[in-house]
Formats: sequence, C-alpha cells, structure tokens
Amino acid sequence: MIKTAFSKVERLLLIYPAGIIEEQYNYNSLIPFYDKLISIIPEEIELLLLCKSEQSVPKLKQLHKNLNCLVIQDLQTIWLRDIAGFNCGDSIVKPICRPEYYKGALTKTNTINRQMEVIHKILGKKLIKIPLTWDGGNLVTNGKIGIITERLLIDNPKMSETEISGMIENYLCIKPIFIPEPIDDPLAHSDGYMAFIGENTAIVSNYPKSGYEYEKSAAIFCQRQVQ
Repeated sequence: MIKTAFSKVERLLLIYPAGIIEEQYNYNSLIPFYDKLISIIPEEIELLLLCKSEQSVPKLKQLHKNLNCLVIQDLQTIWLRDIAGFNCGDSIVKPICRPEYYKGALTKTNTINRQMEVIHKILGKKLIKIPLTWDGGNLVTNGKIGIITERLLIDNPKMSETEISGMIENYLCIKPIFIPEPIDDPLAHSDGYMAFIGENTAIVSNYPKSGYEYEKSAAIFCQRQVQ
C-alpha cells in the first residue's frame, strides 16, 4: 500500500542542499533552513541524508543524533519527492524521471535515475520499475485515490489514458483522477496546490493573483473528488 503524506513517520530521507547548483538555482541559500529543520526533527525518527560532500557530515551529525549520511558527489538536484519513486511499504515503485522541463538534459536525467535506484538498497526495499515518465510531485493521495495533473498524459504520449490508469491501479493500488494542468506552471505538480491531511480531508491552496495564474477549475475539481 502506498504511503501517504499523513502516514506515521519512522524514517525520513532528505537531500542536503550544500554544493548543489541546478541551472540558475544555487541551493546553498537553503542551508540555514535545512539546518534548522534537521535540528527540530524528533530523535526517534531516523534521518538519512544524501550529501554532495563529506565536508557537511560532521556538522550534520551534531544537529541530529539519529542521523546517517550517504555521500554522492554528483548529486544533481534536491527534489527528492519528485525523483525517488513512491514508497509502498516494503517496495519502492520507481517511474522514469524525464519530465517536460528537463527536455534536452537526458544525461542529467539518466544520472538522476541511476542515483535514485540506490535508495531501495539503503532502505532495504524492493525496487519496482514502471515504464511511465512521471514526476513524483504530480501525485497527491489518501491511499485510495490519486490526484494527478494531465501532464502525466502529455509526458507519455504513446500510452492511452486507460493504459496509464490501469498501470497506476496495478502498481500503486489507487484510483487515478486526472485534473487540468494549472496555467503557466512548468512543473504541473498536483502537490503544488493541494495535500491530504487525512483519509477524507484535503487542503487546497488559494493562490494570489500575482505569480502563476492557476485554473480555479482544477482546485474546485480536487475539492469535489475528496468530499
């Protein structure tokens, strides 16, 4: 059964941002935030950090007593939820990381896919690969249904919606519900504007007029599906 955002947490996996630069984004600016976050995580939660350099390790071990670090020198990004796969208890269901906004960067996506395949060994979970190009951030689930934007259909043009839905139901045991893509959002992640906080309760963002202009119909559709 797929783990939900509100499932009990016993082990937490993060990518530490030090030294990671992605296009115009230098994630070093996030170091103070991550340091504070790590320091307030309860000690009964085991914390596994993927780091780009050994230099970060001594400091990090002082921030959390129940912490282990794995150094991967060519880490490409910090967005673990998007690239690692779906936690299904004793297994990780791993789609292909090759989203629309990484077009023209196949070397990078191939590296990311290889790196993320080591996670199942670290966590002692079976790795199940599925032939879907799919960003992990484009799924919000209560364990029964999954809210996914139609970007998933666009990223897999050789498959029908019926085929994609069947694959999701087979591997993740949830019913997929496809919603319209937000306007002008290059990511088109459903977790950008909604989250389940319980089996029958979801919160939906109300975006301001500035910034991305999200389609109100998408948010309304989400609300109707979980009522």
